[in-house]
Amino acid sequence: MGIGILCRLDILDEIESGQLAFVPLTDPQLKPFTLALCVSPARQLSLAASMMLNQLEMLFSQL
Repeated sequence: MGIGILCRLDILDEIESGQLAFVPLTDPQLKPFTLALCVSPARQLSLAASMMLNQLEMLFSQL
């Protein structure tokens, strides 16, 4: 038995299969988790990056 500190996204498959439970920390001093895709404003996103961004947006809209 042990305790791990991870974000929900890290264990999403295990949550859905019932292997793990996600218990959010509720300390008001904790900052919210941020996931960012960073790209230079002078560059256009590659097809692969655009597809990945679309997948992430769909995943987060279902949470």
